[in-house]
Amino acid sequence: MAASTRCGPSPAAKPTAPRSTCATATATTTPLRPSPAPRRQPTPAPPLAPRTRPPRPPRNPRNLTTPANLPGLLVARREQGAGTRVLLDQLLVAHDIPPHAVSGPELNSHLEIALAVATGTADTGLGIRAHTTELELDFIPVTWESYDIALPESALGVAQPLRTALRTPTVHTAITNLGGYDLTNTGELRKASGP
Repeated sequence: MAASTRCGPSPAAKPTAPRSTCATATATTTPLRPSPAPRRQPTPAPPLAPRTRPPRPPRNPRNLTTPANLPGLLVARREQGAGTRVLLDQLLVAHDIPPHAVSGPELNSHLEIALAVATGTADTGLGIRAHTTELELDFIPVTWESYDIALPESALGVAQPLRTALRTPTVHTAITNLGGYDLTNTGELRKASGP
């Protein structure tokens, strides 16, 4: 079934008061059926060429081994006050390098540090192994850091689900697969000394 509508000015319309009339016509039609065409066999697609990666730049092209190698390089650093920035400054001071002697972008996360190195925005940066692995960057271990959660004794019950999860094999395996984490004392309770 097909319908068409035709609208136009009414023949009795006055120029000062335009009106329109619409006429609708309806007709029944039978759809045409095309004659069956012979089926063509699809042309096989050419085999896909194997994906190749661009050549990887040389590993550790500056032979960095210690924070003493950092002056003169663009070093991606965490923002002032971040734990990783404090650690970087301490490592520099331990090598008799004033922290202000190292320059480079100040960023807000370990992932941003790794991305800065991967994109060439920085020559190097201090961060965690997990992000360097994700971005296929080289990782030179500098030090180990312990991460502790300090809670009042009254909050230990609330932390129990976290402690339990950290001890499950699935979570343990997932963290271990990130690389760079020692889970030997994970979930252990220690009483803090001091006031």
